[in-house]
Amino acid sequence: MRSGKVVLLLFLISLGFLGSSFLEGLRSEREMVVRVVEVDNSRLINRGTSSVGTQQVRVEGGSGKTFWCVNFVNGDKEIDEIYEVGERVVVGVKSSDGEVLEGRVLSAYRLPYLKVLFLIFSGALLLYSGGMGIRSLISFFASIYLLCRYMVPHILRGGSPFYTTILTLVLLTSVIIFSVGGVGRRGVAAFSGTVVGLGISIALTSLFSSYLKLDGFTMPMSQSLLASGNFSLNFREIFYSSIILSASGAAMDIAMDMAASLEEIKEANPSLTPRELLRSSFNIGNAVVGTMSTTLLLAYTGGNITMMMFLLDRGVSIYAILNGKFMAAEIMRTLIGTTSLIIVAPTTAVLSIGIYDFSERRRVGRKLTPPRAV
Repeated sequence: MRSGKVVLLLFLISLGFLGSSFLEGLRSEREMVVRVVEVDNSRLINRGTSSVGTQQVRVEGGSGKTFWCVNFVNGDKEIDEIYEVGERVVVGVKSSDGEVLEGRVLSAYRLPYLKVLFLIFSGALLLYSGGMGIRSLISFFASIYLLCRYMVPHILRGGSPFYTTILTLVLLTSVIIFSVGGVGRRGVAAFSGTVVGLGISIALTSLFSSYLKLDGFTMPMSQSLLASGNFSLNFREIFYSSIILSASGAAMDIAMDMAASLEEIKEANPSLTPRELLRSSFNIGNAVVGTMSTTLLLAYTGGNITMMMFLLDRGVSIYAILNGKFMAAEIMRTLIGTTSLIIVAPTTAVLSIGIYDFSERRRVGRKLTPPRAV
């Protein structure tokens, strides 16, 4: 037991070093992490709660050399940052023969704190799940790779958002389910249940998309993406793909919960009949679905709480809010995700029982088959 904890601790430390090296490797040659040593706010104009103009920032690099960078402030508190002396920031520079010609501040340097938070997450996962936690981390990184290196770039290059998302989800489901649940009865049952949930999400999205008349521009940065010259992108289809992507996570979660629970019940009491096993699985599914549906509602509400506060502060009626484009988009996302997981729970239960029953019949049949005469 102690040796296992030591191995997990060493793995966690190695993960920290590897993660740091990997993240630093993503940095462009024109990007530097520097420390602010002086600021000049004389070119900033304060307008109410925001500012516009430029902030001149003198920074010190790793070699000890200092140079001035500019920080553009556009009056948009969503993206603007004002820096102070002593902060570490990321800057983009143009240089020649090792001398910086000009620089621009890109953002505050947040990676060290994000890495600490990720190590806490990884440590909790590994200490609780052990070897299963390692496989979960592998599937976690595989998901990031598929989303960032395949799905998003492929859509940007003109690929169909709908079909690209479906292909990505099938690959993600395979990697996550079979790495966590194993390539056995539990994994096959969870994978099958997730695929059913994916199909339900696709069907509901396709059915209600035309009636709700949502164009996809309720998503963050969609206007900026269009303004940057991506006129060929189908934002409506991207929005529908995002709904399917969001719903797949919850469907995958409940499918694995149901498959793992049924496997534990079957192993603990092999004498249970399929009918008794189905009744137990439905009892488990009822409890899981009851909390998961609320979880999705809270997750989506938490991401849009300021929008709701703004609308209520403006005196907009609940009736008008529910009919508005932004709220309709989130309601559609929530209800499709919830409906998907509600159907996934009993479907996975039935599929699991069918797979276990088929496996049991096959095993018994092999025992009863007499050996062939030589």
